[in-house]
Formats: sequence, C-alpha cells, structure tokens
Amino acid sequence: MTPKAREFVLAAERRLLDPAVRRDRSSVEALLHPSFREIGQSGRLWDREATIAALAEESGDDFHGAVDMSEIELQTLCDSTFLLTYRLRVEDRWTRRSSIWLLTVHRARLIFHQGTKEPSVSGIGASEVSVDETT
Repeated sequence: MTPKAREFVLAAERRLLDPAVRRDRSSVEALLHPSFREIGQSGRLWDREATIAALAEESGDDFHGAVDMSEIELQTLCDSTFLLTYRLRVEDRWTRRSSIWLLTVHRARLIFHQGTKEPSVSGIGASEVSVDETT
C-alpha cells in the first residue's frame, strides 16, 4: 500500500466523522458505495439509503465534543480494497470500528462499516482492563 492510498482512505473515513459532511446528503452519497452495508452498534443492518437518511437527520450531538481516532490499522485486502480498523473516542465513549474501502483513481468509497461500543468498567475503556480468564 502506498502512503498516498493510506492517506486517501484515512481522509475519507475522517470526512464521515465530520458532522457537516454527515448531514450533507450529496457528500455522503459520494463516499458510500452503491452496495454499502453497515452493522450498527445496536446490531441493526443498515443499507445505503437508510444510512444516508439517518445521517441527514443527525443533530450533530453524537460528535459535538472531542473526537479521537487511535489504534489505527489499515490492511490491504486486494489491489484496491482496504480494511481500516480503529478505536474512536467521542468525549468519554469508546467504540471499535471497522471499514472496508474501495479505491478508484478518483475516489474512495465505503462498502462496509461496523461500529461496536466498548464496555466501560468504572469509566475505563475495556481494552485497558486486564481480565484473568483462568478463574
């Protein structure tokens, strides 16, 4: 994967986290592949049209505070298909996210996304808690 491809995918993902982009139907349509599917945090399966409609109705409250991406990993699945995984912090909430992006010469398009809430233990993110599985 070239550094340019990496930046292209990361920039596209960050655009989808921008409240102004999320509420703009034409911007979201340009970023989502026609076959887009999402498994939401609730477990619901979303198609492209339902996702676009839901994002257009967002108040922006989901992302009104500090947004921080961490543990970013980008893997090449094939020549122009990439799996992006990362943790997202919005204020004191953490989620694990995965996105599959298809790249063309002109743009990146998201074909699949899943977001999963991380459980919190006394305000500590789940990945920061050590669990002894031998007991």
